[in-house]
Amino acid sequence: MSIPYVFKEAIESLKNLPRSQYHDIISNEEQEIVSKIESEGYRKLGSGTSRLVFLLNNNEVVKIPRPKTENYNGVADNKKEYKQYQKSNTEQKKLLAPVHKVGSNYQWLVMEKSPQIRGHESEITDAFFDQCENANIDLLGDMVGWNVGYIPSNNQDCLIDYGHEVL
Repeated sequence: MSIPYVFKEAIESLKNLPRSQYHDIISNEEQEIVSKIESEGYRKLGSGTSRLVFLLNNNEVVKIPRPKTENYNGVADNKKEYKQYQKSNTEQKKLLAPVHKVGSNYQWLVMEKSPQIRGHESEITDAFFDQCENANIDLLGDMVGWNVGYIPSNNQDCLIDYGHEVL
């Protein structure tokens, strides 16, 4: 499996772009690249400090790196997410959105799409927190709140962004 060429072009273009001083805000230059991807029919679902997320097909998203900064590195986050999913045990895998494929040098990552993202910590159940604790998944940091969503193949809520240490 590979990703469409428009994403490969975008990854190359994004590498050396300037970043906004506000880490979560996409620069005008980044927005131009996002617009080009969207003109090819791929909808941007979100962005964070280090990655952009696009709908690849009905069931998958693709995560590509934003320009690297001293503190934010989307390639490193893709690698960490992939490695953590690979090393996770069966109980942990039930709580992590499945990673389907990763590009060479972790330039992109394809993951199962969540059709229902939890928008606030109040939407996450105590049972989910308990499951994570029992599976030795560390929920510290910025992960909870907007990084949880329902994953159909697991038939439950899962972490949809774990590009930092959780295991």
